[in-house]
Amino acid sequence: MLNETGFQPDVVESVLAQIDANPTRAAYNRAVYMAQRVEIMDWWGQKISEAAQSSAL
Repeated sequence: MLNETGFQPDVVESVLAQIDANPTRAAYNRAVYMAQRVEIMDWWGQKISEAAQSSAL
């Protein structure tokens, strides 16, 4: 769903905590994508809130 929404694949992998085979790249990506990870998690939180409100009706 995140990829289909247009988020960058490397950021999506970082959010999903998928491990990169290259440990140096994995450590670097963890720090580089922090702002984008927050954006994705905010987006996801909104989706969850919308779904909860819809099911409460």
